[in-house]
Amino acid sequence: MGYKSINISLDVKQYYQNEEDWKDLVLITGDDISTIGKSGCGLTCGAMLEKKSPKILYENYNMKDLLCNWDKLPTYSMSKVSVSNSEDAAFQLFIDVVLNKKPIILFGDDGGGTEYSTHFVIIRGFQGKVAVDPDGNYYPADSSLVPFKVYDPSTVAGYGNATNANEFNNRFPIKSLRVPTKK
Repeated sequence: MGYKSINISLDVKQYYQNEEDWKDLVLITGDDISTIGKSGCGLTCGAMLEKKSPKILYENYNMKDLLCNWDKLPTYSMSKVSVSNSEDAAFQLFIDVVLNKKPIILFGDDGGGTEYSTHFVIIRGFQGKVAVDPDGNYYPADSSLVPFKVYDPSTVAGYGNATNANEFNNRFPIKSLRVPTKK
């Protein structure tokens, strides 16, 4: 078995939560109220996946839930895949991103129980080494999250700004993935 460096770019559009056109739009779940700029990372990741702005999803598809109702995405259905640790996440991401070319949304939770203890980012690609068998099939070269490139909807220093899944996992341990399928 040999090794090969590959570069995969997925079809997602980068948006940030705090862009002027939507940062002040209100998100509500029960008695909890916030804005896209402060708490709209899930909605903004959905927008990146759909390639429609958070404002379009908010206004045209009624995505106004603070907890992000993925069922309202116009083009994709989302399935949740729980992961137990970073190695499990890296293996699942290898299948979904490298083999199936899907832009996966990561959910992380640092366990702090505050409004800033959870976060979503979207995988935008892979740049790294894979193992290759004699038939040309790809296998994980290791269990690193570094090759998985992300778009982070937050620009808040110390909270957002992750550029790869490892940086994200260091701040927000990955608990689950949201895997899209076209409706």
